[in-house]
Amino acid sequence: MQITPAIQPMYSVDDPVLLQADASSWTLLLQVGRDYLSYAIKNHDNTFINLKAYQLPADAASVQPAAETPTGLPATVAASLEFFLEHDGVLRLPFHEVYVGYDYPPHTLVPADAYVAEAENAYFTPLHLLKEDDTIQRDAVEECGAYNLFAVQTQFLNLLRKEFPRFHLHHISTAFLKSIFKLYPDKRGEQLFICFHQHHAYLLARRHEQLLYFHRISFTSETDVLYHVLAVVKHFQMNVSAMRCVLGGEITRQSRLYELLYAYVPVIQWLSRPRPFGYVDAFTHYPGHFFFLNLSLALCE
Repeated sequence: MQITPAIQPMYSVDDPVLLQADASSWTLLLQVGRDYLSYAIKNHDNTFINLKAYQLPADAASVQPAAETPTGLPATVAASLEFFLEHDGVLRLPFHEVYVGYDYPPHTLVPADAYVAEAENAYFTPLHLLKEDDTIQRDAVEECGAYNLFAVQTQFLNLLRKEFPRFHLHHISTAFLKSIFKLYPDKRGEQLFICFHQHHAYLLARRHEQLLYFHRISFTSETDVLYHVLAVVKHFQMNVSAMRCVLGGEITRQSRLYELLYAYVPVIQWLSRPRPFGYVDAFTHYPGHFFFLNLSLALCE
């Protein structure tokens, strides 16, 4: 199971047992976007034994031309998944279950008591967010009494059916919602949770029992993130001096982004690896808040 040098992982957690044991009792947790893929593997003892995180190389050339952008990169999430399936043989192991976290807009959170199945398309405003070949999927998020609706390319669904006989599809934001409400039940005061992944992030704001805000943002600079955070704080009249800001994903205390946030938000804490799962020792090579979205897919089981 060789991985081509062109796509060596950005992050890697390995356990020697991986290529020796029987994968038929393992669970694959796969997070995929248009230009990246990461996956974690959990064994039958509920212990995470492996993780890989890839970013598409700038000179990626192993996808079909019709699925490429002018730069040669896959233009769809389906093309991205197909590319990595060709380059990492671990993804083709005979896993017992596969949980897929689709990380691409659009998606929208709808209160369960206001949801009307026949009007699903109307929840996506403006409607041009939906493409002709999109299929609307629905995640139930009982923890906050809502449905997370998201649009998936039909091509991507067909590829999942072809490659994974037993798969469960969720939007990756559903994993984030479930993890926050399950792992951080203390809703006293005001809280802002932010989970970063490359050039986008998921923000969740709540005040006591009330979910104030939940959104996926894209950014090109640290100041983009700060602007959005301060806009949310101002709009909902949150007390920036007293609220708790909890960060996760691939961000470090030494980063410019952290320094900028800390200059305005004095109470910053870190997310930790989802419970009650075990983790092989190699995970300790990375901060505990890394890979939070991918690992949180396990809470969708």
